[in-house]
Amino acid sequence: MNNQQKKFTIQIKNRVEEIGPTAWNRLSGGRPFQSYAWYVWGEKILSDCPPTYILLSRDDREIARAAFWLTRNEPLSVFPPMARALLGRLLQHRPLMICRSPLACTSGVILPESQLRRDALKTIADTALEIARNQHASLVLFDFETAQASQIEWPNGFRCISLNDPGTRLEIRWANFEEYLASLSKNQRKHYKRSVRNANDLGIRVARHSAVSDIPTALELVGKIDRRYGNSPDPWIRRVMEHLHLSGGTWLTAHLGDRLVGSELVLRDGNSHLHTGLGIQDDLPYVYFVLGYEGIRLAIEQGVQTLRWGSGAFEVKQRLGFQPETNDHFVFSGTGILTRWLCRLAAQFGSP
Repeated sequence: MNNQQKKFTIQIKNRVEEIGPTAWNRLSGGRPFQSYAWYVWGEKILSDCPPTYILLSRDDREIARAAFWLTRNEPLSVFPPMARALLGRLLQHRPLMICRSPLACTSGVILPESQLRRDALKTIADTALEIARNQHASLVLFDFETAQASQIEWPNGFRCISLNDPGTRLEIRWANFEEYLASLSKNQRKHYKRSVRNANDLGIRVARHSAVSDIPTALELVGKIDRRYGNSPDPWIRRVMEHLHLSGGTWLTAHLGDRLVGSELVLRDGNSHLHTGLGIQDDLPYVYFVLGYEGIRLAIEQGVQTLRWGSGAFEVKQRLGFQPETNDHFVFSGTGILTRWLCRLAAQFGSP
């Protein structure tokens, strides 16, 4: 046990129920997609990714935690197709141990805002490496970290790089949708009116649902988006659709007559919304925008504080009022000699 670890009592748990809602939510502090209910739901969706929770206590009170998922089927869209195939086979035998909040493009680390912050992070990282070796994982990876991660003194062997592909977020400050429209530029207001008018002329109608009633078609539409942009399929999107009703989320749909031509999932935790699972018919314009505007209207009506839209299409989202997040950094280390060497090599080609 090193000097940092002596400062804390370390607990290792494998189910969020073992920790309980009181201690869990006290640490979460109202942060989006960090609640006890969100992790209970997340464990149900990620049933093929066993979780490991590292909790640090001091003076009999939890002060830090990290949530890791042992993952064998991580989407690898950032790599070329041939590399994806090779890495995919590797991960079946030597999985990743990834620190993140489940399904939310959010870090899974919560640290104290005190002088113990650095020591707590080092203790978590060292403990995670030890557990990862015991579980025959290839890498320990802290995902969706902010730019601040590159300034932190991590334990030896950990590297930090950026994908230069940040998520986007909209801070909701309007009492109603009309106020939101009034805050847009004149050209963007015209774009809204034109998109809605043309969609109506085509006969496209948008609706909200508390559950996904046509999973096969919704998945087919998601697949069209993945193929268009060369994305790796999300291995958990079907389960998200199947269990959406348990999360309090919303399924946004666009229909042309009886045909589903677009859909998107809106996940909610506390005062935040997250859009995911976008699917659109290839040959239909305006669907993306009418679904997006409906998502913004939904967020305002439900009184959430933040709407997160993920990465990509930044110029379009910026015109709608979205701002970039800084969650496109990740920190990683190999668990053995070869994987540590590969991590050093990868870091040389990554952005600091």
